[in-house]
Amino acid sequence: MSTATLTETKSIADQVDELTRPLLEAHFGDLDIDREMIDGSPGTEFLHWSRLLGTTMDLLFETEDLPAAGEHIPYLFGTADRHHIIKRVVSIAEHYTNPYTDRPLLVLYFDGRRLHKITAERAVDIAKSYRHRLETEWRTR
Repeated sequence: MSTATLTETKSIADQVDELTRPLLEAHFGDLDIDREMIDGSPGTEFLHWSRLLGTTMDLLFETEDLPAAGEHIPYLFGTADRHHIIKRVVSIAEHYTNPYTDRPLLVLYFDGRRLHKITAERAVDIAKSYRHRLETEWRTR
């Protein structure tokens, strides 16, 4: 799969929709949620996985957009601290490289400026690098 940069003439949310919608057989509402996340956090890096039955997306928030040290916030179906949130990014990425799961048909990475098609394995590398960078930042503060 190519890591080539995609077109810059359409919004990032439009590009994600255009690339993903033809692959989906169900759960098209996932794309509405993805669009809200992208539009609600302009310029924020993200990883995006597309499968026949929907999408998964993780925003790669910076420290200032995550809970403060020791703080828990509402998250998914419970609460989480900032360590849990960034570890989830790695867990999701690794999940999609597992040969016993529904492998993604398309993986996208938005680097803050451009959208790229990447492999599931590259997504794991990006997720681990993201987690390492933030955890190092938190230890040195």
